[in-house]
Amino acid sequence: MASGKGKGVFIGIAGTIGVGKTTTGKVLSWALGIPLREERVRKNPLLSPFYAALDEYQGSVAGTTGAPLGSSADSTGLPPGSGGEGYEALPKENLQFWAFNLQHYFLHVRSMDHIEIVALGIDQGKSYIQDRTVYEDAVFEKTNYLLGNISERDHEVYTSMYHKFLETTRPPDLIIDLKASVPAVQERIRKRGRKSELSLAEPGNAYLERLGECYKEMMASFDVCPVLTVDTTHRNFARRWEDLERLLGDMKRFGGVAPLVERAERTGLSGRVRRALFEARYPLVRYQVTSRIGQR
Repeated sequence: MASGKGKGVFIGIAGTIGVGKTTTGKVLSWALGIPLREERVRKNPLLSPFYAALDEYQGSVAGTTGAPLGSSADSTGLPPGSGGEGYEALPKENLQFWAFNLQHYFLHVRSMDHIEIVALGIDQGKSYIQDRTVYEDAVFEKTNYLLGNISERDHEVYTSMYHKFLETTRPPDLIIDLKASVPAVQERIRKRGRKSELSLAEPGNAYLERLGECYKEMMASFDVCPVLTVDTTHRNFARRWEDLERLLGDMKRFGGVAPLVERAERTGLSGRVRRALFEARYPLVRYQVTSRIGQR
């Protein structure tokens, strides 16, 4: 792991799907007056094929019809001709192809985001918040590996690439680790309504449960940088000022980010005015980013 701190402050927002990362990042960006680098979910060309292949495989295990031929995860999902004329990949083989390529893509994108934040921001004296950190990519990869969605060979290749990146990069000053109960996360996924994710909210889907276990295991031994764990099951930073105040107060316990929080508090605005500005600004964010129940 590379050492040497820049002048800027680097805050990462971590957490499983639907836990509130983007909402938290947007509100903190407003409160602290620093930019947010959002996760590039909607531009990822591999998410829908992966979820479709996952549905297809789970359907084949349950004895039901999987994704139809011609869908985003149809018969092969493999490079043309890779299986010979007329070849159709088995659902598990198809899933493993998409799962590994998805994780490889995520690792590349998040690594580049991390490098850009450090080189063009932190080391130039600018502070940034990142929505989803590169470290979490290993959690998703491990979840897929433990579920059998990634082969042993591909897991070893990925792990080698991941650790090589960690040896050469500067870590954040603080990671805010968001967590929430599985029922709360599933309700948020349903409210959010992204077609590619809806199967995760169905009863009996084991993916979110296993993903949460892998997150907990990683954070229990994570020593790359300080971590602040926050349960968002009953908190909504874009709707309740008290929740945001509590989060900012908790962040001041960490020396690397305390000066940034304290500087934001010394704006000359009274608490009443700051709260009025917050409540005037964030109905729009709630409409754009969150459901009535809240967080991403």
